[in-house]
Amino acid sequence: MSTKYKKSKDVPTSVLAKRLDELSDAIVERMKGRNSKFESEFTCRIPCELDRDPDMVLGEAATRLKNNNELLKLIHDDLKMRSKDGVVNISDFIWQRLVDQLGDNNDTNN
Repeated sequence: MSTKYKKSKDVPTSVLAKRLDELSDAIVERMKGRNSKFESEFTCRIPCELDRDPDMVLGEAATRLKNNNELLKLIHDDLKMRSKDGVVNISDFIWQRLVDQLGDNNDTNN
């Protein structure tokens, strides 16, 4: 981990995902009564490490999940509208993935 990233949005998603896995492992270890990994992983450093500090990693991951869900909803709505008009012909696989992800009710809180 490092201070090479100047903004949270610059941290690659793969780096965030790896760190989320590490934080999850630390929580599981704590639940098993082994606190040392939790105590070392759930610390914040000065200067802040955007790819390591749990508050920054969790916050950025949450932001990306919300943003991606909103983007998927927009894509879903656009494709649904266009497919009704016969303007766009998308594969059943892609359509089903969007429906599975968002549901037909377009509720972004799911």
